[in-house]
Amino acid sequence: MNKDNKILIGSVIIIIIVALSFNINTPTSSIIKNYPTTSITISPDTVQAGNIIYIDIKTGSKGINNKADFIYAIDNLRKSSRINICGNGPKCTGDFSFSYVTSSTWEPGIYYVAIYDYDSESFVKKEFTIT
Repeated sequence: MNKDNKILIGSVIIIIIVALSFNINTPTSSIIKNYPTTSITISPDTVQAGNIIYIDIKTGSKGINNKADFIYAIDNLRKSSRINICGNGPKCTGDFSFSYVTSSTWEPGIYYVAIYDYDSESFVKKEFTIT
């Protein structure tokens, strides 16, 4: 085999190795891509206006904002109320629960809780129904 063929074969092998290295799914890359996200559970998921709902939150690794928004629409107007959910700090981490008394003036319909998640850099929402 002459010198030019050896160089060509070596170059092709290097190119293949470099191309494959971009598609390897290493443990580090899967951690970056598949970070744990915040989850919200509401109980009961259907309640009469004026009654209590219980909210359980499991935060992702970076936590969530301390404010929860309760959002609803009445007469095509979007309304919301906001509460602190885990003390006075700006951020909540870990698993925790809190309760919320819905307003007795809320009309029947679908409402939701929205909490800003620092892992996904977006709001995580969970619906519940007022009857």
